[in-house]
Amino acid sequence: MSEPTMERTLTTGQRFILGAAAVPMVVIGAIGGYATYSNIKTVTHQSATAMGVVAAGEGATLILALVYVGLTLLGQSSPTIVRLGLWALPAVASVTGAEVAQNSRDALIYAVTPMAMCAAAEGLGLVARRIVIYCTGVNSEQRRRNAATLQRLAYLRARAAKHPGARQRRRAELKSWRVAQQVGAGDEALGGELVTDQRERLKEIAGDALVTMLAVPATPALAGSVTPALGAGETRDGSTAEGVTETGDQPTPVTPSVTADGDRDGSGHDASVSVSGGVVQVKRQTVAQASRPTETVTDSVTPSVTPPVVTDESSVSVETDTNEQSVTPGAVTDDEASHLGGPTLDEVAAVAGVSTPQTGVRLDDDQLVVVLRFLRYSDAPPLSYRQAQIVFRDAGYVGSEQRVRRAWGSLMSTEETGGDDGGTDAEEEDVASDDASDDEEDDRPSASRN
Repeated sequence: MSEPTMERTLTTGQRFILGAAAVPMVVIGAIGGYATYSNIKTVTHQSATAMGVVAAGEGATLILALVYVGLTLLGQSSPTIVRLGLWALPAVASVTGAEVAQNSRDALIYAVTPMAMCAAAEGLGLVARRIVIYCTGVNSEQRRRNAATLQRLAYLRARAAKHPGARQRRRAELKSWRVAQQVGAGDEALGGELVTDQRERLKEIAGDALVTMLAVPATPALAGSVTPALGAGETRDGSTAEGVTETGDQPTPVTPSVTADGDRDGSGHDASVSVSGGVVQVKRQTVAQASRPTETVTDSVTPSVTPPVVTDESSVSVETDTNEQSVTPGAVTDDEASHLGGPTLDEVAAVAGVSTPQTGVRLDDDQLVVVLRFLRYSDAPPLSYRQAQIVFRDAGYVGSEQRVRRAWGSLMSTEETGGDDGGTDAEEEDVASDDASDDEEDDRPSASRN
């Protein structure tokens, strides 16, 4: 693959400067040639001999310089003889001048004089070659040197790897490292490409460093408080409550079939009462108290029927579309005691990312918050601090009063942050009053001691 070339032209300023530099070279070369001619003529007293010496030394050097320029214009490298001649002919001219001198002083003068014309010829040739390289973008001599260096390196590497003699392989290995130092030496195009590549890498590294240093860290979004939604038709233990569906404060009308044992006046006769329609209303306070294992509810079910209402404590059987249950007045069944449409404690704990709290064991702070949240929303309206504390103790959960109060405060703070309302100020007043009561109880023993 050939190297890309870039055609350029000399500007007016460059042409003027190069022309001004070439004029002194021509003048100095002419003076040096005439001085050499005079020196030789003084010794030989023959003009033709003097002219021949000047032509053989300085003239031949000028010819080789012009040949070098012509080959460069053609995009070709110069032969070795031309390059050697540019060094050898000035030396021949100097030796000739020193040889024809009659004494050592004249020998020194005659040896230096030809160098003026030789230097002028070399200078003009070098400037001409550089102008050609600048305009065409092709440096034939550099290509020749690179090709020779790479060929030499390839040979030495092959010899170091395949030569049968261990000594020869060792010597070739050492020489190959010395030759490798010359690869690309003086190649301006290669140097420019390497600098450009390094500049691009440096720019990328600097850009990455600036991005890392000046980038503003992203602020994570604050997670809002999560209030477990109570699914419709689910109880606290995960079962489904049938027969009664509660939405807000509105009771749901049902059409039960009631069979009562005994009549109104307690005569002992069997009587069947068919109720065509009615409303069964379950009060919220009844459900909240029924969830406590050790309490009973007195006002559990209040039926409203068209026939006379059964008032004695007899066994009442309520038939629905799906099942048949036995309800004893004065007591509440498990389905009625469960919170209608609410999640289980396991689900609330899973949402909070903690293990399910167990009764009878010490709970950590996160588990306390989960239990209090579950108990608070086990009824509507939500329980206050005192009510939740009573249910907490009755359920058998373990936790000191101070830790329970602190967990309740954390729950209230979370609800305020999330925009929840519904009795937050009241609960805070209850907690504050409980704190005041505890302070008074703590002060009583100290007052009695005083």
